[in-house]
Amino acid sequence: MAEWSRYELKLPGTSRHSPFTCKPLAEIYHVAHVAEALRIIDDTRLKARPVYDESRLNKTRIHVTWMSPNYWQNGWIYGTVRFEFDWKSLIDGKQIYWVEAITKYSPTACRFLITDRNVSCSLLKAYDPNTDDGPLREVGDDWFWNGDVCLEIMIESDILLADCRKVDFVNHHPDICRLDKDACKERNQASHISARKLLSYLMGSATHTLDHALNPLEGQPGGRRTTHVTQVGLESTIHALSTGTQFSGLIRKGPDARAIIRAAMLQLARGRRNQARRLAGLLSSDQVLEDTVNSIAQRHFKLPYLKSY
Repeated sequence: MAEWSRYELKLPGTSRHSPFTCKPLAEIYHVAHVAEALRIIDDTRLKARPVYDESRLNKTRIHVTWMSPNYWQNGWIYGTVRFEFDWKSLIDGKQIYWVEAITKYSPTACRFLITDRNVSCSLLKAYDPNTDDGPLREVGDDWFWNGDVCLEIMIESDILLADCRKVDFVNHHPDICRLDKDACKERNQASHISARKLLSYLMGSATHTLDHALNPLEGQPGGRRTTHVTQVGLESTIHALSTGTQFSGLIRKGPDARAIIRAAMLQLARGRRNQARRLAGLLSSDQVLEDTVNSIAQRHFKLPYLKSY
């Protein structure tokens, strides 16, 4: 019996099929802490890296980008920024190999390698999702995975942010961080704070790498539409810059106000809230601050309006 057979997925129409176990696979995610997400933005891609954990690939020269369709009910264990990609596009024309099952995790982590090449390695076994009885299956044009395991996909390539379909923000698990352990500073961080930091970085640095994933095109004259994710980030930015700030400046609007707030946004993105508020205090009022943040967002994302929620 193959190692993957222990984690066999019962497909629709077969005996013992469970809709709670048999999960449709259409999107796949990479979740990161904010600091790593900002590095990803600067790189314009998810960079493939060596495998460092207890994987049987940790002594090979294979570099991978980690992805997963998992939903963590009690919070994500890899960070708070979630990049979403289309599963079929990622695997189109690629080979699939079974890597391993890490049973010390709960649930068990079942790992597959997705690669452009035919791999000759005794540590890997070629996997056919149409016929092999493992936790990943393809039926016609549809894909499914076994929701009773933690499915981990190792892509042997960089993944461009241009292919990212959506960015959103998730809550970190309150007790577990698989990467930073007890040193993690995001375990109790609300998702709106991550949204604030990432949007502030994008707008403060005039970086447009993720515009399409944060505010998709409406498909109508007038340009893009704002999304709930963006609105939450903007409201959190305004709150962080206005709360406790003494507005003593003379600047009311225009290019000077936008330049000051962009600088304040970059401080927010790095968690330097006090420095950000000192800059915001150069404006004449909290209303000028709010108008300026909205003006920057509209210009940055080319929004015809900002939707209220």
